[in-house]
Amino acid sequence: MPDAVIFGTMSYEGMEFPQTYTLQDQLQIPGVIRQLRWNKTVANDILVTLDNIQLNTGFVTPIMEDIRPGMDYVDQGLLASLQGRMREMKATMWIEKAWAPKLQRENDGAIMERFAAI
Repeated sequence: MPDAVIFGTMSYEGMEFPQTYTLQDQLQIPGVIRQLRWNKTVANDILVTLDNIQLNTGFVTPIMEDIRPGMDYVDQGLLASLQGRMREMKATMWIEKAWAPKLQRENDGAIMERFAAI
């Protein structure tokens, strides 16, 4: 069946089925936010995983806050794929307790952020 028929609007005789990623995002984004607000064991696990992804990417800016650089070279788990879908929507998520490395000197830059921007 053509995508235009399945996902097209009713005004163009489509069936208006939502994309699977849309349904996942409607559940996963509020779920992550809810867990972080509860600040229990799952929130700690999310923060530890987020810290590891931040370290693996080599980015200095928080990865959920600055979504411009792609992270296609990291393992695509829940948080990395969520960041990719947020990049498609041009959405950001500020996480207060998220760790990000600091630059040590003036005029320093993160090499991986520059490579990812190319």
